[in-house]
Amino acid sequence: MVNLMLLENLPDSLYGLPDIEVVLKSRSSSIVFKSLSESLVNKRMYLSCSAVLLVMKGSQEILNYEGSSFIVEENEMVFLPKDLYVVSDFITDGGGFDAYVFFIDNSIFDKFLLMHPVEKSEEKLKNRILKIAVSEQIKSYLKSLDEVYKKSGSNHALLEVKILEFLLLLVIQEGTREFISSLISPVEKRSIKRFMEDNYLNNLKVSDYALLTGRSVSTFNRDFKRLYGITPKKWLISRRLHKSHELLCSTSLNVSEVSMEVGYENVSVVA
Repeated sequence: MVNLMLLENLPDSLYGLPDIEVVLKSRSSSIVFKSLSESLVNKRMYLSCSAVLLVMKGSQEILNYEGSSFIVEENEMVFLPKDLYVVSDFITDGGGFDAYVFFIDNSIFDKFLLMHPVEKSEEKLKNRILKIAVSEQIKSYLKSLDEVYKKSGSNHALLEVKILEFLLLLVIQEGTREFISSLISPVEKRSIKRFMEDNYLNNLKVSDYALLTGRSVSTFNRDFKRLYGITPKKWLISRRLHKSHELLCSTSLNVSEVSMEVGYENVSVVA
């Protein structure tokens, strides 16, 4: 089992990976197929656009930034909203892991809504994750993608048509009204204070924290200083050093191990 701790900005970081096959891609939208022969754990991901994940083999366990976890089983699909930060495990159970992911830019959603109006939910998602079953109709659609369109490359018109077709299939599928509504409903803005308290031990840069809270670096620094009275860098150093002292006094971890636990690769920081 492989343990990966790097932050991936999806979908851009996927392109070119050996376990990813791009079916169609254009601008910030794409359809990709992911296939693994062994499990991956602690995969840290940030979604720069909305996505629909369809697990065809194996399962995927996802932990969002609020600490809520859920499992997407084989033949289930889930909508993952834009700007979501998650930690994910891809579980093969010895049989492999296969999944399709649709990364959908807002412009395609807007075009879909012009053609097929869908009532928006008045309730904010608050990172609520909705799952539904992959129907036989959707499976047939995915099979056609595999047989006809795989490796079609960058073709915006074709990609747009296939994503619009996918969304329409979801609309006509029974029991998907709430799922479709969730695709176009607003997501509650991320709290800097809560996110930092939950994630200050992660090996992330200030620019990563800005990205993960949905802000530019300058806006993040300004909002952070308004909350804490100091810069993010100084706050991170203080909190991590305090945690290092706590771990050195209360556990049997050595300095190198403590350094890794508090998000530092350089031992001299906590020595």
